Amino acid sequence: MVNATVLKTVKQPPDDPLAFFTEGSRDHPTSKLARAMEVRILPSPSVFSLCNPCNRGEQVRYTVYKTTNTVNGKIYIGVHQTKNPNDAYLGSGLLLRRALKKYGRAVFTKEVLHDFNTPEEMLVREREIVTTAFKRDPMTYNLVEGGLSAFTTMPRAEVKALSVKGNERFKQRLAEDPILRKANTKRLLDHLAQRENNPFAGWAHTEETKAKMRGPRPASTGRNNSQHGTVWVCREEETPRKIKKNELPGFIEAGWQRGRKVRP
Repeated sequence: MVNATVLKTVKQPPDDPLAFFTEGSRDHPTSKLARAMEVRILPSPSVFSLCNPCNRGEQVRYTVYKTTNTVNGKIYIGVHQTKNPNDAYLGSGLLLRRALKKYGRAVFTKEVLHDFNTPEEMLVREREIVTTAFKRDPMTYNLVEGGLSAFTTMPRAEVKALSVKGNERFKQRLAEDPILRKANTKRLLDHLAQRENNPFAGWAHTEETKAKMRGPRPASTGRNNSQHGTVWVCREEETPRKIKKNELPGFIEAGWQRGRKVRP
């Protein structure tokens, strides 16, 4: 393990906007990482707004943060778009998520390194810190270089479109792959069972109840079914809607199609 300098946060007096970091111990296992961030990390003046939440109001902030595993000293540098820089968000990197699951959130701490007004400033700062050498250090959870977060600067409409596209693709995979569908159902049920205060945790249906669920349900068929007498219709650039069957001819004349997806 390479031995270098670890950064240590100091209380910053109002008249000294540059004294944000100082040298610390040289015998800490994460010391190699600190040198990449030493001295060159100078905070934006807006970093002082962290001390007074009222200064921020509802303005969106763009932050660079450091999450530390207090058990083994490993760190993660990330970026976060938020109205509260001191929220509970710790990061979403793959290795970090695995560590959170293994050690628990209680052993992790987060420190806001920078607070910016624009996403461009935030990504530039992250790019300067999380270099190729930085991500290769065994004491980091980072897997890729910094400054590559396209979603942060992408227009919200484009992000939403990508999200919808991804959801539709996953739904299609679930419909076509019974193994994936079964695994996904198990994952969701396991997650539900682990939630705190879940009233159904530890419960299981009896075989009699399962048989009733699989069998016919006369009470919910025909006119007793809430969906009886309704159909779905759709049209280009319109949200699919459910209508009464007697309304279908009028919708067809207006250019709608029967079903939930427009057919070519």
